[in-house]
Amino acid sequence: MHVGNVYGEVADCPAWLLRFGSLRPATVHRGQVLFACGMPVTRVHFVGSGYVALVSAPRGKRVVLDVIGPGGVVDPESVVGGVHGCAAEAISDASLCSVDVGELSRALQDGGELASHFVEAMARRARVMGRQLVTLKCYSCRERLALFLIGLASAQGSQTVVVLPFDKSVLASWLGMTREALSRTFLALREAGVTVRKTEIVFRDFSALCRMVSG
Repeated sequence: MHVGNVYGEVADCPAWLLRFGSLRPATVHRGQVLFACGMPVTRVHFVGSGYVALVSAPRGKRVVLDVIGPGGVVDPESVVGGVHGCAAEAISDASLCSVDVGELSRALQDGGELASHFVEAMARRARVMGRQLVTLKCYSCRERLALFLIGLASAQGSQTVVVLPFDKSVLASWLGMTREALSRTFLALREAGVTVRKTEIVFRDFSALCRMVSG
């Protein structure tokens, strides 16, 4: 569903959010910061299209903690704590919807359908984060990249060519690698028929890529 406001901004929005009086759609551009680490929570953001990264900078080193895509909630845990524990930045052009944290908190306290929808969204995020943790701890760099590409192929509906939706430096950090390690890992995947053409990834033998992580 598409929601617009008087300023002409448009964002994809789950239908259940339309019941919030504080709903605000927005379009953000790559590199735009939604909030900084340590800021008080004022609004909760939902991604309609595009991608947003949660980032931290321990010891001055930028680390991508999570990437939130269409249908995801940005830092929902902060609703309880009241303060953002990390920063959020658009890593592609994106459409968002946001609601006032006070109104959302009251809906959660009241229970009912709106609370159920938000809890379901948080549960989906928890499952994704759990899978990401297992991937980082149990899979090699090659396997991590292969799993990402397989998921991207499923999301884009193609087993021949996909387009990276954000910068390789973001991908490297999210997968727990340096940019140089990511480049080496892409080279290693050539044996599975994977080639890189700028932002496009070409699969000559998608089944070979799947076999790499099927053991």
